[in-house]
Amino acid sequence: MLAHFKTGLKNILDRAILNHRDAHEELITDYKKVDEIPFDFVRRMMSVVVETPGKKYQLLTKGASEAVFARCKFYELNGQILPFEREHSADLTQQYEMLSADGFRVLALAYENLDITAQITKSDETDLILKGYVAFLDPPKDSARTAIQALQDHGITVKVLTGDNDLVTKKVCREVGLVFDTILAGHQVEKMWLIKKSWI
Repeated sequence: MLAHFKTGLKNILDRAILNHRDAHEELITDYKKVDEIPFDFVRRMMSVVVETPGKKYQLLTKGASEAVFARCKFYELNGQILPFEREHSADLTQQYEMLSADGFRVLALAYENLDITAQITKSDETDLILKGYVAFLDPPKDSARTAIQALQDHGITVKVLTGDNDLVTKKVCREVGLVFDTILAGHQVEKMWLIKKSWI
């Protein structure tokens, strides 16, 4: 539903879902989009508000697992809403890291039932109910290893810039034969840029 209702560019995960819309088209027919909180790289999540067939409102959220877990107060299991405790977050994070190490891109899904009285903002993405997570596998193209080797044979050093986490990145690099000794996260690169600016 999030992939269907979000505006702007569709990422590869959205496209994978929408390519199989026949499997879920009937489920969203009676839902209406009311509002949207776009993705940004600080929150690392996005949300849409929908009106359900029962004329109620729900905030639906997807995003980086650790970011969504931190905003969840409950989780749903077999139709029951239960308190989301710290140990649940630790267990889910361990599963997320195992999937990431195998090359899967993982997104957490959560929701909240709303009583809309004003415009929805980022501050409403709290006390969420964790629904679960989805894992996608997007393996490198068969030609990637050969292409990288050809570049290296010509003396070209290959660097990887990616939005994936370090675990997925390590897995993909190994699969394409790319040897690495350092991985820098976004906040580390940003810090380097700030230091460089201070020298100018």
